[in-house]
Amino acid sequence: MGILEVTGVSLNFGGVQALSNVNFTVKKGEIFSIIGPNGAGKTTLLNCISGRYVPAGSIRMNGVEMVGMKAHARPGLGIARTFQNIALFAQENVLDNVLVGRNHLLHAGIMSSSLFWTRWGCLGEEAEANGAAVKALAALGLEGVINRPVADLPYGVQKRVELARAMVAEPKLLLLDEPMAGMTLNEKLELAGHIQKLNSAHDVTVLMIEHDMGIVMSVSHRVMVLDFGEKIAEGTPGEVMENTRVRKAYLGEEIS
Repeated sequence: MGILEVTGVSLNFGGVQALSNVNFTVKKGEIFSIIGPNGAGKTTLLNCISGRYVPAGSIRMNGVEMVGMKAHARPGLGIARTFQNIALFAQENVLDNVLVGRNHLLHAGIMSSSLFWTRWGCLGEEAEANGAAVKALAALGLEGVINRPVADLPYGVQKRVELARAMVAEPKLLLLDEPMAGMTLNEKLELAGHIQKLNSAHDVTVLMIEHDMGIVMSVSHRVMVLDFGEKIAEGTPGEVMENTRVRKAYLGEEIS
């Protein structure tokens, strides 16, 4: 049994079949990537896992059924996510942005103790949350910008801040939706190294959507390919690259 089991997942939007009978398992401790042409259903699938959409089929996290479960309950199962577009509070500092990711672990809750942590919060929880945030930032090489406003940081650094905000939730499964989008090559390589480190040194299982094939093939243990909402291949990076259906989906090659 894997940490995440997706069985028979289908989703229809007004007659358009976005996902059709998708099945796969993510094993504990691996980096599992989902690739596919634009419109293949990759982000839609991630939205089903994180709770934005309710599909037909089954999605289990460590054996717990999540289809029908509210999105806000899923972090409690050990799931955290980043998004294609940066969703940070630009005028707040890095530490405050990261602390927001700790909300589901707080007894008082972020809103009841002020959005960005005030003296009204529980002092024990405050110290614990701050410690966890600093640790997450350190894991991503962000110690030097902890008090800087997010708006003052380069785009690639902001993407790492968003990743730190996901990590402070202490996830067992980290969902990454195009984490390299908009980055320079050097920024991509740096972030890829951090993702590998989080996976190996911090025992975080990663489920990633990414368009950069070089990055995907260099960091992934296994890869699944979607095309028009259907799974057309799954295996090691080498196996997927040799698959004729994958080559046709990406390159338009004819299948003999």
